Amino acid sequence: MNFLYLLTSHEKRISVLLFLMILIMSILDMIGVASIIPFIAVLTNPDLVESNNYLNYMFQFSKKYGVENIQEFLILLGVLMFIILVTSLTFKAITTYFQVRFVQMREYSIGKRFVEASLNQPYIWFLDKNSADLGKTVLSEVGQVIATGLRPFIQLVADSMVTIAIIILLI
Repeated sequence: MNFLYLLTSHEKRISVLLFLMILIMSILDMIGVASIIPFIAVLTNPDLVESNNYLNYMFQFSKKYGVENIQEFLILLGVLMFIILVTSLTFKAITTYFQVRFVQMREYSIGKRFVEASLNQPYIWFLDKNSADLGKTVLSEVGQVIATGLRPFIQLVADSMVTIAIIILLI
């Protein structure tokens, strides 16, 4: 977690928003997983629509909007299931995009700050250093810190939150 010291206060605020997106993504994943099991149960036993209070209420409610029989209700449930899964996957793709973008932009900003700090050294500091090696070293080390520190940390947090949400659902 020492790499958190490398982030500016603005970057830390952005990371909080990113983790909020990851939390929403994990909840949507949990909802997607939670909706599959009841849907399959209703498909295998359509009589559940009559015996289950929630499904019966949804069926009676959907009758107001043109659903006339259980087969049409099952199709409606399938469409709702599809919409839930597509929404979940779309939000997951957007969150993954922002994760990658956040990591790449942190590599840029941290590298930029290190190069600026190097360039602000007194002239004497540069006399015994090769400027090409200096730039290459700074940028490769920043890339290494991002590749072995920040990127795996964000991926670990995202995967852990999804795992915890699904475990909570199963319990």
